[in-house]
Amino acid sequence: MKLSSPQAFRIVKYLLEHQVAYQRQIHRDLGISIGWINKVANSLYEGGIATKGKYIASAEKILREVCSKTQLDYALTAFSGLNRYLAYYITFPTVHTYTNNTEQLSQLLPKGRGPITVEVLRTDYPDILNSAKNINNFNVADSMQVVIDLFCLGSAGRDAATKLYEMMRNEQQKAT
Repeated sequence: MKLSSPQAFRIVKYLLEHQVAYQRQIHRDLGISIGWINKVANSLYEGGIATKGKYIASAEKILREVCSKTQLDYALTAFSGLNRYLAYYITFPTVHTYTNNTEQLSQLLPKGRGPITVEVLRTDYPDILNSAKNINNFNVADSMQVVIDLFCLGSAGRDAATKLYEMMRNEQQKAT
């Protein structure tokens, strides 16, 4: 798919400007056919550039419920953590989470061939879970830890890490 066409460019620009976008809304706002919007969205999804949000949200909710029922500590990080701190639409089709018991959580999460992978991470030090914040009923790693984890994802996460870090610096400057 050629994303440099004028129509595709308008769709991509729209997605960059809107954290959550539905194809019908894009159609109404831009007057572009839903078929073309679907092709562009699928191309971005298949390239690992964008994700279909309902799947990520569902996987995160299942993770939260499993941890709550079994009293396991967890903290979302990487793109799942980023989305709690900063409105950002580009993501990985993966939920990254720290936990205090990686083996138990890995066994408890549903198995399947769905569109989302859950990466269960072992903490390098206990403060990762101890400093987690509850944001919109999800435990999220400290924003600096999220920056580090995004940066470690390579090119896919570096832009996001930079944006979150800039937001953190701006908030620090406002506070002083």
